[in-house]
Amino acid sequence: MMKKEFSKRDIDMAYLAGILDGEGCIRVRNVVKNKLCLVVTVQQTDEEPLILFKAYFGGSLRRKSKLTTGGLQVFRYYASRRNAVRLLEQLSPYLIIKKSRADLGIKMSSIKLSHGGKDSRIGEKWKLAKQLVSLNSSKGGISKIITTPIPPS
Repeated sequence: MMKKEFSKRDIDMAYLAGILDGEGCIRVRNVVKNKLCLVVTVQQTDEEPLILFKAYFGGSLRRKSKLTTGGLQVFRYYASRRNAVRLLEQLSPYLIIKKSRADLGIKMSSIKLSHGGKDSRIGEKWKLAKQLVSLNSSKGGISKIITTPIPPS
């Protein structure tokens, strides 16, 4: 039986997807009237994984002014628009918990509206955005994962 080799990039993508699944947020911002913006954030006390996010996908990394109750520094990675879409496209195959949110965000961002707010696809884009918001605010999303059989290795 031949052993499968994984590149460093494959391993990094799986690692970052795990962090996004556990510590990240995929959301939509309404920047101006009918202008929706996809945003991905990860916030934690360990800066090193966030540096890796920035190196692979761009975006920004900053030290928050607040500390945890235990006195640890908090860091925040932020990606929006193209950086967020690229991040989700590359991490989507590795995501488990936030896979459906990533897919909705990618699909929503793929709808490019014409200027002036008169584009007929605006309703479709808003519907996808509302589904994403709904997934973020609902509890129990893990139950769908648990009922799915784990594939054999």
